[in-house]
Amino acid sequence: MDQVLEEQRAIAKDKADAEYIIIPIPAEKFSDYKEINKDNEDEFEYVINAILVQFFEKFNDRALEFPACIPSDGRALIHSICSYIGMPSHSVGSAKTRRIMVYPRHMYPERQEKELRDREKEKEKLRARFEAQNFPPLIMDNPVSMRDKLIKEVWCEIKGLPVPESEKPWTGPVEVRLQDLRKKMQTFEDNARKLMEDSKKK
Repeated sequence: MDQVLEEQRAIAKDKADAEYIIIPIPAEKFSDYKEINKDNEDEFEYVINAILVQFFEKFNDRALEFPACIPSDGRALIHSICSYIGMPSHSVGSAKTRRIMVYPRHMYPERQEKELRDREKEKEKLRARFEAQNFPPLIMDNPVSMRDKLIKEVWCEIKGLPVPESEKPWTGPVEVRLQDLRKKMQTFEDNARKLMEDSKKK
C-alpha cells in the first residue's frame, strides 16, 4: 500500500496536481478477467465502457484508477478506448503494481505533455527502423495497443496513405464518443439477451 501511495504522489509534481481526487476501482470488479481472450474480450470491453460512461457522466474533476490485477492485454484495451473517446490515460507503477489512470483533459497537463513527447520520440524511432528496412513486418488491420497504432500510423505516413480516423486520438467533444460507447453497450446487451432467449428455446 505504501508503494502505491508513493507512486500516486510521484505523478503529482505541483500543488494543483496533488489536490486531484483519485477514485480507485476495487480489484474485485475484475476478478473474472485474470486474462483477456477471444471468449471474454467483448464482455471485458463492455465493463470498461460502462465504467467510463458512468464515471464521466458524474465527474469532471477527478481521476479514475484501474487496479493492478488487470492483465497487460486488458490495459492495452483500456488505453485504446480512452484514446478513442479522447480521454487522457497513462500507466503508473511497475510489475505487480502496474495500474492505469484516466482523467479529464484539464488534469495532469504536465503528464499529458510528456506523453505527447514520448509518442513523438517513439514515432521517430519507428521511422528510422522503416528507413533502415528493419520495420516490423506485421501491420495490424485493427491495432489495439498504442505501439501497434503508432506502427500503423507511421506505416501509413511513409506509404502516403491516410491514417484511419479511428486510429487517431480523438480531440473533439468527449460526449460524441461517449455516445458511441453507449451504442456499443446497447448492442452487447441486445446480443446477450438474444443468446439467452435462444438458449431457452432449445
